[in-house]
Amino acid sequence: MGLKVSEIYLLDSKIPVKGQEQWSNSKFSIAYRLEELAERSGFSGFIEEGDLVALKVHFGDHGTTRALRSLYIRKMVEIVRSLGGEPFVTETCGLGMIHDRNRATGRIKIARENGYTYETLEAPIIISDGIKGFDYVEVDAPKPLEKVAVAKAIYEADKVVALTHVTAHMGSGFGGAIKNIGVGCVAKPTKFDLHHGEKPKIIEDRCTLCRKCEKICTSGAIRAPEIDSEKCIKCDGCSEVCGEHAIKVDWTDGRELSQRITRAAGAVLNSKGKDKFFYFNFMLEVTPHCDCFSFSDSPMAEDAGILAGSDILAIDRASADIINRDNDIFLSLYPEVDYRVQFETAEALCLGSSEYKIVKLENKV
Repeated sequence: MGLKVSEIYLLDSKIPVKGQEQWSNSKFSIAYRLEELAERSGFSGFIEEGDLVALKVHFGDHGTTRALRSLYIRKMVEIVRSLGGEPFVTETCGLGMIHDRNRATGRIKIARENGYTYETLEAPIIISDGIKGFDYVEVDAPKPLEKVAVAKAIYEADKVVALTHVTAHMGSGFGGAIKNIGVGCVAKPTKFDLHHGEKPKIIEDRCTLCRKCEKICTSGAIRAPEIDSEKCIKCDGCSEVCGEHAIKVDWTDGRELSQRITRAAGAVLNSKGKDKFFYFNFMLEVTPHCDCFSFSDSPMAEDAGILAGSDILAIDRASADIINRDNDIFLSLYPEVDYRVQFETAEALCLGSSEYKIVKLENKV
């Protein structure tokens, strides 16, 4: 028996517009054609009356200029509401404690600066893992993670829609739906586990006993120059605040990071059921790095459109293949990181199908 072939629907960004009459008609806009993509891809049957629907996005950071535009998100809000769902737009706190991106208040501040507000999105913005990133439900996960902290609002939502800006990624090579779920839908403790091996330790001969780490630690785990690993809640604040680099944290390499991200994504999916998730991958302004940075580099590939489907592996694999075209851009950009490890791990975990069929929506002009 062969592998299941998943259908992934493509809304091409290239429409053969030939004159001012078409340029002035919004029906040719890729944002407005999201309605057509939602209908053809089966999304309209995914949302049920009364569903509380989390639209998972990335707001970027201060200075990010190529994150998903609010127009796309608002259109998805309108679509969900038209289908009887109650949408909210969501993100989680970043790993660490001292920057705006690390707290819900700062995330909202960044969102507002970058154009995401209740007024522009026509939906509430909720930070899924609480004010500091510790509001979560712990679920089982494959080793070496063993446990994954699923952001509570994600866990409690009836349906989750991943609106993903596809990019390259310095750590895992490729950032798509798997990363949006595996990193973006988990709370701080799991973000720590993805990026680090063991809990932090203080290097005594570097420690000046300034006690900044003690002040930032919310769990009372630090009495310099010692860290009580039992009390440590894995926020990464101590290593951020230490100007002497006296806090030792081990970083996972690209392969391990990719595997852990994918395993975390699997735990999130399994906590609710894979049928509760749907994916839209935006292959627009594809940058050589993710939107976590306060700078957005020039796109590394031409805009290719938007993909939609219910298979997290198939949609990411299709996105990479379409963007790569004749050359493997992702591998050439980060040769030391094989992004395909994400796909291999997802296939081993049965998160989706590695075989897909692209159904291209006809461009009507």
